[in-house]
Amino acid sequence: MTGFKTRSIIASPIVSKGQSIGIIEFLNKKGSTFNMADIELISMVGRELGIAFENVKLIKSIEESHTYLKSIVNTLNAGLLVMNKENVIPIINPRAAQILKTKPNQLQDPKRSTSELAAYAPGLVDLLTTICKEAKTIPRGQTKVKIAGSEMVLSYSTAPMKNENDEYSGMTFLFQDVTQYLGQQ
Repeated sequence: MTGFKTRSIIASPIVSKGQSIGIIEFLNKKGSTFNMADIELISMVGRELGIAFENVKLIKSIEESHTYLKSIVNTLNAGLLVMNKENVIPIINPRAAQILKTKPNQLQDPKRSTSELAAYAPGLVDLLTTICKEAKTIPRGQTKVKIAGSEMVLSYSTAPMKNENDEYSGMTFLFQDVTQYLGQQ
């Protein structure tokens, strides 16, 4: 119907996790017929395509998990600040930024240290640094701090984070501004 003539064909399965998920075909080799080197090449391409498909699925799954986790963190009613053991703040949610009178992207950075927060909340940085050094869980704490010139009372909870080797890697700090509930402004 199309007028295309098949003179020679070689095919190999595309394998992902031990199962054939497709076929790759080469048609009409120029100058000669397909040989063992061609069979080895197409087999290798089929295996590599299978790995590539697995990687695409994995990346999509990671992206979906990241989006889901981010939506949870961003909808928390409490402020969430994560500080690693190098005093870097890789995560700060919108509620924390609101309490700290900043924007999430002003502090959230894989290389941004607490020194930027210290400019307008030195007492809070002292507390965070101490908690990070002690690396212990605090189920319910309360402190009075000055943030951007306003005195606040923060209620907080902390929990140490551990990596896959069960080594301490930093702290999570959940907090709320409870100033108005204590009758202070």
